[in-house]
Amino acid sequence: MIITRFPPSPTWNFHIWWARTSFYNWLFAKQTGWKFILRIEDTDTERSTKVYEKNIIDSLEWLWMDYDAWPGKDDWTWPFHQMARLDIYAKYIDLLLKQWTAYYAWETAEELEDMRKSSYDQKKAFVYRQIDYTDEQIKQFKEEWRKPTVRFKVENKIVKWQDLVKWEINMDSSIIWDFVIMKSDGVPTYYIANVVDDDLMWITHIIRGEEHVNNTPKQILLYEAFGWKIPEFGHLPLMLNLDKSKMSKRDTKDQYVTVTKFKEEWFLKEAVLNFITLLGWHPSDDREFFTVDELIKNFSLDRITNSNAIYDFKRALWFNWEYIKNLSDEEFTARLLEYLKTYGDQEWQSIIEITEKEYWLKLSAYIKIRLQTLGQFRDYAKYFFKRQYPSEEILYNGKMWVNKELVKTILQDIIKVLDGFKYDWTEENIKNEIVKYISEKGLKNWQVLRPLRAILTGVQASPGAFEMLYVLGKKESLERLKIFAEWLN
Repeated sequence: MIITRFPPSPTWNFHIWWARTSFYNWLFAKQTGWKFILRIEDTDTERSTKVYEKNIIDSLEWLWMDYDAWPGKDDWTWPFHQMARLDIYAKYIDLLLKQWTAYYAWETAEELEDMRKSSYDQKKAFVYRQIDYTDEQIKQFKEEWRKPTVRFKVENKIVKWQDLVKWEINMDSSIIWDFVIMKSDGVPTYYIANVVDDDLMWITHIIRGEEHVNNTPKQILLYEAFGWKIPEFGHLPLMLNLDKSKMSKRDTKDQYVTVTKFKEEWFLKEAVLNFITLLGWHPSDDREFFTVDELIKNFSLDRITNSNAIYDFKRALWFNWEYIKNLSDEEFTARLLEYLKTYGDQEWQSIIEITEKEYWLKLSAYIKIRLQTLGQFRDYAKYFFKRQYPSEEILYNGKMWVNKELVKTILQDIIKVLDGFKYDWTEENIKNEIVKYISEKGLKNWQVLRPLRAILTGVQASPGAFEMLYVLGKKESLERLKIFAEWLN
């Protein structure tokens, strides 16, 4: 039996490193046919919000990561929230207090800071251990309305485990403080709530980020104190920026670090999953592209590298570009229309209403090979539907000998060529006739094709002149060229 979990704290939008961690857990569970559990760890009451929780759940669902109910507990509301389970944690904290492996601690934050400073002045490492207060002192604390915390009594020993990703890890618990398991407001800390939930939910494998390595010995000590079976731990390599700095939760100028940003730019979810899987895991061969089913089949924890993963947003763009290019025209059109209906402005909504599907299919082959994200289409491709004309900077180029007089002449000639077109309106036939004209006039290709494309689209970067003429069709192409010719005169 294998049961994994993803227990996010709803204090920020769903981050790309959360996406990797949750997907590794999901893959590991799904390839064995067992369970993947979502648990909301909302004991950080100051920063946890329902907005972030919704973002987490929406992001998981967008990435196709379905989560399962607690085995055998179909009547439970879910996903699980720790703040709804305080009575459960209190029972286990009381158990530790009764067996003297936990105790009440009465120090204020200021007193703890003074203790730290005193140790620092004596050039000693400060490790908190239980203070034997007298009954009179405890009575005074209560009269001062102090509210104690509960701390776990750490036994001095070597804590070790065979990590699923790294190696055997040994830690000396003598350097670990007697850590807090219940705060003074009665809310349990991460350490014990996490352990209690993992045991009650039968979690067998805990796969999480390397930043949790120092939490693991504390949690192993808790498992031992309760006499519970210790799950297997695997700690994933860190995810770093290109400059090797640790990733921030916040978006940077050139990268997206939340799944919401990927979603809003309409990255293909299969491309995102493929990309994040390779941020720390490598297959047994040189393949880079996998379907989700292939990832389930091929994924294994022993192929997760120990090296930190470098997050390169340009590589994410490249993955998405490759996936877009390989969509069928029908699938590309369906996704593009879905995207524009969701994120397009009112003008796009009007365009969708009046444009036949056949036209979308016609242009798809020419545009999908140029898009890294579907969001790029929204930002610049209205020229397929709306006449817009270029600035002088886009139209003319002195170094290429393209000036106003040349453009006037070319427009008059090309309009005559297209007006008298005797062949089927195909890209190949259009190309043959225009290349023939260029050759007869002794011109260079760019002297004709560059201004022609600019007039048809109004932008610097677009599909080529032959492609645009074909997609727009004879009537629309001639109207655009004639209107601009009249304007030049």
